[in-house]
Amino acid sequence: MKKFKDLKPEHRKVIVDIQKSIPKEWTDAVTLEEDLAPVSKEIMERALEDPEVDEKTKKEFRLALDSGFFDKKLEKEDSLVTELIEAYIEKEILKAIIKKALPPLKKKQDFTKVYKRFNDLKTKYDNRKTS
Repeated sequence: MKKFKDLKPEHRKVIVDIQKSIPKEWTDAVTLEEDLAPVSKEIMERALEDPEVDEKTKKEFRLALDSGFFDKKLEKEDSLVTELIEAYIEKEILKAIIKKALPPLKKKQDFTKVYKRFNDLKTKYDNRKTS
């Protein structure tokens, strides 16, 4: 496979345009923020309100919660969005090849399979968004 720098300038422009055409909504959604320890935080918060929990334990829990450790977020890659972006790029490259804006690939690609994969992933993404 050719490296990007080895492509002709007109082909580079097509690839750059494809990258720029990725919907911002998707690029923004590639990473998810999740609470670092949501279960532990919830247990401690409930214990603070529970009259059966002794004051010493409540004080320790209050200190732990006030430390800010349980407010930390963990960044995670959203694999569905990543796959969706990859399928989109693959679809757009094949469209550019058909339009003769890019040279043909050495290995033949089944355009219908590429489109189906993209449409399936897009449907999954849209369904997850609405639920």
